[in-house]
Amino acid sequence: MKEAAQQRAARAKKAMAARKEAEKERQKREAILAKQKAFAEKADKEDRKAEKKPKKKSGGHRGFWSFLGFHKKKK
Repeated sequence: MKEAAQQRAARAKKAMAARKEAEKERQKREAILAKQKAFAEKADKEDRKAEKKPKKKSGGHRGFWSFLGFHKKKK
């Protein structure tokens, strides 16, 4: 009877150690995935910034000069 209890305790101890080790591995994987995701988001954000078209200069005096025909589009 005593031996069976000792064996159960030993198995439980091993199982707890295995669960603890598995939890450590899972946390490592999650940390790596989080880093990769953050890096990918940062790269994507920079790509979006790079592909934005440059803005046209605002024509502050465009309306003022338009009556003279300065800003007609050339074909």
